[in-house]
Amino acid sequence: MYNFVLASRNKKKIAELETLFAELSSVGVKLLSLDDIGYEGDIEEDGVTFEENASIKAGVPASLGYIGISDDSGLAVDALGGAPGVYSARYSGEGATDEKNNEKLLFELRDKENRAAHYVCAVCVVIPDSLGINVPEKYVDAELSVYASAKCGRSVKAIAVRGTCDGTIIDEPHGDGGFGYDPYFYFEQFGKTFAEVSAEEKHSVSHRGIAMRKIIDILKNILSEEN
Repeated sequence: MYNFVLASRNKKKIAELETLFAELSSVGVKLLSLDDIGYEGDIEEDGVTFEENASIKAGVPASLGYIGISDDSGLAVDALGGAPGVYSARYSGEGATDEKNNEKLLFELRDKENRAAHYVCAVCVVIPDSLGINVPEKYVDAELSVYASAKCGRSVKAIAVRGTCDGTIIDEPHGDGGFGYDPYFYFEQFGKTFAEVSAEEKHSVSHRGIAMRKIIDILKNILSEEN
């Protein structure tokens, strides 16, 4: 049995990953949360890339001997040089809220013609070397593995994938679903913002859905070879 720990307490995210992890039941995978392993601390996300932040979070359960998995995501706007990027959740500073973040985003774009934007999600799995799992080199991010090992205080291998979803930032919010920048993120394929579509529709094309499906396929290959 392989115990994976999702470095999150977000119940929606846990439920979403549990659904995806059902595909790995045949290779003996069990998904746990931070609460399940009794971890109560806060995790400081001080990386400069989505991949680094995801590895920091996944490295917490890895430091305790579990296989850690986590994601980090945000919005990258072309006209703003990729901002808000890794600072998406706290773009408006201390006390940031979705409303304040969106207000700042529209202010920064007030004189910009280019409204192209991209939702980005990096998913990282951190596997302690002590578990003896054979991870083929083609899946290992060597640089990120060094970074994650230093952060969590033990030798680990890091696997990272990225999913992106392209859209356009509009000036007026549409829809009351989703969260974050969704009411302003117009997705041309649907002809709607992400706040106007169902969770199932969003998941089928979203950055997080794409990245999670990539990592599940990789894990399926690695663990199938182990068994």
